[in-house]
Amino acid sequence: ALEMLSSPESDAELLAGIRRDLDSINRMIGQFLEIGRELESGPGETTDLNTLLNDVIGQFVDQDIRFHCDSCSGCGRVSYGLALRRVISNLLENALRYGEGSAPELFCRRLDKEITIVVADRGPGIPESEREAVFRPFHRLDHSRSGETGGSGLGLAVVRQLVDGHGWQVKIMNREGGGAQVCVTLPATE
Repeated sequence: ALEMLSSPESDAELLAGIRRDLDSINRMIGQFLEIGRELESGPGETTDLNTLLNDVIGQFVDQDIRFHCDSCSGCGRVSYGLALRRVISNLLENALRYGEGSAPELFCRRLDKEITIVVADRGPGIPESEREAVFRPFHRLDHSRSGETGGSGLGLAVVRQLVDGHGWQVKIMNREGGGAQVCVTLPATE
């Protein structure tokens, strides 16, 4: 249908934007199909968390993301690596989008058999009254509705679904000194 709309009178910029959106949607659908297959087949192979986090950060090569791993020479291994990769990617995208130009920080802490991953920014934060609502599909805070920050309102909804589907936990808090931090807690496999 998009190709049929293409003509010399068409708005080339608008059509290019629609194509980019469709490509993005197709990639997202592909990733969810992979994650669905991972869920159906069980946890599968375990993944080294430190390697996974560094790989995710590598997707944002032109961004400044600060990575801190406390009390671990490697946080250990985790199951469901594809789902965790999507969760962390979505959280980093949000931190970059709403962090008001500050470098997001990624923290990893292990305490016994539990791992906590924190993505933090220095943006406006999220009011306590909105901390559950932001996990609903298409819900966006008023200050995030500018064309510059964009966003579909699906990133955190996807995070919540994946976290709940795997029995993990997610919590949003305001950060001391300003900003937000999202904590994901999951079991370590070793």
